[in-house]
Amino acid sequence: MNTLLTIAAKEVRDGLRNRWVVATTLLMAALALTLSFLGAAPTGTVGVGRVEVTIVSLSSLTIFLLPLIALLLSFDAVVGEIDRGTMTLLLSYPVARWQVLIGKFLGHAAIIAFATVLGYGAAGVALAMSGTEIGPESWRAFAAMIGSSVLLGAAFTAMGYLASTLVRDRGTAAGIAVAIWLVLVLLYDMALLGLLVADGGKTVNAGLLNGLLLANPADAFRLFNLTGFKSVSQFAGTAGLAAAGAGVGLRPAGRAGRLGRRTAGAGRRPLFQKADLMNTSLRATLLAACLLLPLSACQQQKAETAPPPPVAITADAIGHYCGMNLADHPGPKGQILVGGRDRPVWLSSVRDTFAFTMLPEEEKDVRAIYVTDVGQAPDPRKPDLTVWIEARKAWYVVGSRQRGGMGEAEPFPFGDEAAARRFAADNGGAIKRFAEVTEDEILHPTLPSEQTAADEPAEQGGNHGGGHGAGHGGTP
Repeated sequence: MNTLLTIAAKEVRDGLRNRWVVATTLLMAALALTLSFLGAAPTGTVGVGRVEVTIVSLSSLTIFLLPLIALLLSFDAVVGEIDRGTMTLLLSYPVARWQVLIGKFLGHAAIIAFATVLGYGAAGVALAMSGTEIGPESWRAFAAMIGSSVLLGAAFTAMGYLASTLVRDRGTAAGIAVAIWLVLVLLYDMALLGLLVADGGKTVNAGLLNGLLLANPADAFRLFNLTGFKSVSQFAGTAGLAAAGAGVGLRPAGRAGRLGRRTAGAGRRPLFQKADLMNTSLRATLLAACLLLPLSACQQQKAETAPPPPVAITADAIGHYCGMNLADHPGPKGQILVGGRDRPVWLSSVRDTFAFTMLPEEEKDVRAIYVTDVGQAPDPRKPDLTVWIEARKAWYVVGSRQRGGMGEAEPFPFGDEAAARRFAADNGGAIKRFAEVTEDEILHPTLPSEQTAADEPAEQGGNHGGGHGAGHGGTP
């Protein structure tokens, strides 16, 4: 349980630092407050409750907006971690895969719940402060609407996780997420209506219709909020009538089926017309806004895909771990660009660069990682510090006889695979990509010490000095 809560808390912290999540929360609060004031404007002339009309309006808002937010928040939860290389690091710890998935899901569901409760709760506070008398049943209906909105967000978050685990590309996962939203929110009801008309009441009975409606979380949410409370259902317009009729079932009538016995009285028709007009305008506005959200998400993904460029080493560049100036000792170097920092985290070696990504206490909002290209210099211990390559695209020679600038084992980075293979042929070692380098090879290397002990007799017999084995138990 502690592992799940730790992973969930990490996702919550990352989400709260995400400006897009904050903007979404503010958007939901602004729309909810607007609907609580403007959406309830007709109540003074037709004598309906402000809370009930607000619930109807917020239900339409939720069906369109909340599933899209949940999908855009979760579609890269797994494939994005794999693409950034952080999933490999996470799975290197003693955690099971199901713990990672459930923990991340709980974190994202908590973010959706926070945004929903805060946004819609602001509308509830505004209604309470309006001075209008509101009965207990109205407040129960309002609380049920908020609770069911949280469950709706969790359901679509789970669908986003499914999309994220099915593919290996973030763009494909984003396309699947948007397709899920289009099908379940926009196209499902139209397809169901077409099925009813084409069937003519011959095959689709009441039980099948109810099952098809409840199979869609958006329709289940609509049914619960528009028909679950009597004070709300009588003000829900034709949407409420359709939902109520669906709850009773279909009754064949000639060649076409028709909804059941719940119908509206003649005296309520003016109210339905006003509610329908308000819902139609709201749906059109939200549809336009929702069509723009995928475009903004694509722009955000494009911005995340293109990392910030490397920064040139300055005279005051200090190593993150050793506290020494990077120019004071040889060997390849690294720099990590972290969100919220104006300057990069300088690393005195490539091994330190890997360690930064593996140690749990270090920052995880990594925007880009760069290492110097050893293949562009004749001496691997004196690389060109102006030539940087993306760490995740480099080839590394791990476990070679060459040592880094600090005399330690060093994974030497190359921008060209052929150059890496030539270096490995001359100096030994295995060729690996960034995600293939293990934690033991970085934090607990053993091969260099073994090589030092094995090389000591040869060094002594050849009248060589102490060599580069300092700090590894070697003796001259």
